[in-house]
Amino acid sequence: MNQTAEASATRSDEEKFHSFVHAAIDKPYQIGKPHKREHSSRWADTIVMSATKSIAITVHINFKSPKLAETERLNLISLAAQGIGKYWSRDITVNGSLYKVSVTAQHKPDSPLPAILKIEQGTKDYGRSFNAGVLGVDARFIYNKGFFPSTKLADDDFMLVCAHEFSHSVLKAAGGISLSWGHKGTTGVISQAVKKSTPGYPTSGPIDLMKYYDDKKQKASFSQLVNDSIVSEKDLMRLIWLSRIQWK
Repeated sequence: MNQTAEASATRSDEEKFHSFVHAAIDKPYQIGKPHKREHSSRWADTIVMSATKSIAITVHINFKSPKLAETERLNLISLAAQGIGKYWSRDITVNGSLYKVSVTAQHKPDSPLPAILKIEQGTKDYGRSFNAGVLGVDARFIYNKGFFPSTKLADDDFMLVCAHEFSHSVLKAAGGISLSWGHKGTTGVISQAVKKSTPGYPTSGPIDLMKYYDDKKQKASFSQLVNDSIVSEKDLMRLIWLSRIQWK
């Protein structure tokens, strides 16, 4: 195959990839007419390696920690990055091909995606993290040090929480407030209350990282949440759609 034919085949593969991703997340796809938010994020970069069917995504977060000692700050940044990497990395199927996606979170002081790191020392009250996904409102990732009987449990909780809260930025940017604040249709947008139609936790298999479940219908153990939660393929494609993308 000559260079012209190879280049044409590469463009065709890229167009098929984009077309599939756009269709999967309900976004129109027209060559040469990108959506205003498509690949426009200044806090996410994606590299697609066609030959190895692998995708590397780096997300940049400005982790703020005004009240933490240096060792505490570094530890929480490390845990937050581990959590995002753990729950956002997975395989996805695009146009019949399986891609291995690896997500890495990095601290970047000038990132437009800020998150305040905080430690809750109390033993009775669980500090609630949040992320409105709105410019000018910093996300808050809270490490509940006093609530859990061991550091391991507190670490596991924090990593899962950080992955969930980061996801709100993706859903807000790709689908708007209703999708993000409404937890993909499982809660009220403003009230955050679980809807009557929302099912209980699955008894086995993956737990959608961004959906709420009705634990009155079916509870989940802490270990189940930690081990079975995962970002959905569609949400991961939303991140790819948002991020600046390169092909190799």
